[in-house]
Amino acid sequence: MIDWTFSVIITLMLIALYLYGRFSSRKRAALQQESKDSFLEFAHHNCKELKISPKNCQVINYNTQINKNAPNYQPQEGEESFYEFLNKDSSSVELVDVIRSKIICDFIENNEVKQRFSTIVDYDNTVVSFKLNMQDYISVYIDEQSSLDNYFVDVSFLEKEINFTSTT
Repeated sequence: MIDWTFSVIITLMLIALYLYGRFSSRKRAALQQESKDSFLEFAHHNCKELKISPKNCQVINYNTQINKNAPNYQPQEGEESFYEFLNKDSSSVELVDVIRSKIICDFIENNEVKQRFSTIVDYDNTVVSFKLNMQDYISVYIDEQSSLDNYFVDVSFLEKEINFTSTT
């Protein structure tokens, strides 16, 4: 009798843990998107916007390898199961390739480079170059109350799907 009850309780706990994991990952993704949107809204209203032509930007390959067992490693969606996460050995090293690109934009005024801005994104450099060249300009937001080193490069255009039927 005790074995049966214990099995049911363990099964219910595993189901609850599974459902919690699925719900929390969706909730976390929604919160991340919400925080991105609210930060962009804040930047639009409280920071100075510089519009930089894509011709003044370059994209370089910034691929790297990261230890999959490091505590700060963030797996991609569906890359790692909850069971694998629990069983990872932090003392072992398992390198995984991470595709990244670095966008470097020069703010040019009177034919002189006034400031260089850069950001790193988790996209292939070919995709970034293609989408960057489709833009009219790249927005860089600078907090004027602090130094020029406190800036944000708006790369939200990378998340948008490409519309090949558009005439503009």
